Amino acid sequence: ALLRNFLTAKKHDFMVCTANKAGKANVTVYGTPRLNNNNQIQFEVVSNSVTYHNIQENKNIVFMVVVPGNSIPEYKGIRIYAKVDTIYTQGTVYETVKEQLLMAGQAQKAATLLATVVCNITQIRPVVDHGQPWETAL
Repeated sequence: ALLRNFLTAKKHDFMVCTANKAGKANVTVYGTPRLNNNNQIQFEVVSNSVTYHNIQENKNIVFMVVVPGNSIPEYKGIRIYAKVDTIYTQGTVYETVKEQLLMAGQAQKAATLLATVVCNITQIRPVVDHGQPWETAL
């Protein structure tokens, strides 16, 4: 519940970090992911981007969710390490997301939806990490 509440708070910056099969890194600002009913991270891809290419070659991904502070010690947030489980480009999951986007008034996003990506969380760490539990970083 704590992770779900933090992700839905809408008071943070969100970045996705990926790498291709050769290890070349990519970081981009992204829309907020969500936890699905299986406690997996789920997010949408709306363009044929570097991120989309990378997750097809290298299933490791890091989501960085940050609430900036006035200085580094005041930053709040977490790094969610995950592994891509499924990239849906058609079928029930994909169509359900498309319908949800339309119902939310996001017709442009629904029209350009390339994929819905589901990831298994492997580790959560604080964004400012001194060995403390991630729950204390929110």
